Amino acid sequence: LKSRVGQGCLVGVRPQALSDRPFEGAAGATGTTLEARVQIVEHLGDKMDVVFQIGTDTTDHVAHLDASSRITPGQSLTLHVDLARLHVFEPGDAGRALVQNPAV
Repeated sequence: LKSRVGQGCLVGVRPQALSDRPFEGAAGATGTTLEARVQIVEHLGDKMDVVFQIGTDTTDHVAHLDASSRITPGQSLTLHVDLARLHVFEPGDAGRALVQNPAV
C-alpha cells in the first residue's frame, strides 16, 4: 500500500470481521471502531445478523455477531473492526485487490 499513498482505494469489511466486543490479540484490539445504528436483528441460532447504518448515511451494512449479544433494533452500537481481515481494492467497478489483510 505504500506505493499508493495519495491515491484512492476502497476498503471492504466482511460481516464476520465486525464484533460488538474487542478482538482479543487481533489487530482490531487497537481500538478501531464504528458507531452504528441498529436497524434489524435476525437471529440465526448461535449467531445473528445485525443490519446497521453509520452516521447520516442510510446505506445498510451487516455484521455477523454472536447470538449471546443483547442487541435490539433502534439502539446505538459500537462495532469493533478486525483490521487483519480488511480487503483493499483499486477504485472502480472492477478494481483489483491490492491487499487482503494490510494489518498483517
